[in-house]
Amino acid sequence: MRILVTGGAGFIASHIVDAYILVGHDVAVIDNLSTGSEKNLNPKAKFYNVDIRNHGEVAKVFEDFEPEVVNHHAALVSVVDSVKGAVETYEINVMGTINLLEQCGAVKRFIFSSTGGAMYGLEAVLADESWPNPISNYGVSKLLGEQLIQFYAKEKEFEFVIFRYANVFGPRQNPHGEAGVVAIFSKLLSTGQTPTVYDKDATRDYVFVGDVVKANLLALDGGAGQIMNLGRGQEITNADLFSQMAKLYGFTNEAKFSPARPGEVRRVSLDVSRAKKVLGWQANTDFATGIELVKSDYGAS
Repeated sequence: MRILVTGGAGFIASHIVDAYILVGHDVAVIDNLSTGSEKNLNPKAKFYNVDIRNHGEVAKVFEDFEPEVVNHHAALVSVVDSVKGAVETYEINVMGTINLLEQCGAVKRFIFSSTGGAMYGLEAVLADESWPNPISNYGVSKLLGEQLIQFYAKEKEFEFVIFRYANVFGPRQNPHGEAGVVAIFSKLLSTGQTPTVYDKDATRDYVFVGDVVKANLLALDGGAGQIMNLGRGQEITNADLFSQMAKLYGFTNEAKFSPARPGEVRRVSLDVSRAKKVLGWQANTDFATGIELVKSDYGAS
């Protein structure tokens, strides 16, 4: 299949590109490299250095590559940044998505990376897909994206699969900026610096990037018309996250503790029973194994 992956130089999507190419698909990448990295690009993928907010350039990509499947990961991904910059959040996450959907007349399937971590309100324990209640610009923008995809799927007659990710972590995650706490802690701890732990009792549901990739492979053929959570269904407090990672890196100092930041939720864990039922998917990588792989990646780089 001819698959167009947006954000394909970024953390999650670059792994998906690799997996699609490995099983024989013809892949192209759209990325403006604002947060992605050229070193993440698979040399076998056709690369378009394009911002999805540019309607004309997006149209040219579709005309040139003629994708059968679109896998849409390009986004502003930081909850904290979305509070600081609401307009940019909606320009990228909503208008950028519309620009893609407008070109999907010949597309057979649209796969979308939404959010589970920011979708279900301030406290969401084993949240299922039924009751979205975002409390940040980031969460609202992703919910709008989901609704737009469902509308355009009817108008242009393509299939869709929507994934709501828990907190994805793994190799290639960007340690710069506000998002990606595992990568941020890895960068600091590997150089003996002290991380800041915000809202130490808040919880997150962490899922390894390799498990997310498996779901995106399954979504090429399965799950049409479904919205599915992807996570482990397990809560880890921010304090415990620091403790486990500090032990891994041999860091013996205390963390800096600070209050929660605007827009961030208190508790998150996702009910992933729908993904298991529909796709036969489950997260097989436990957190301890995942952070070992992250540490190895930092050592290699």
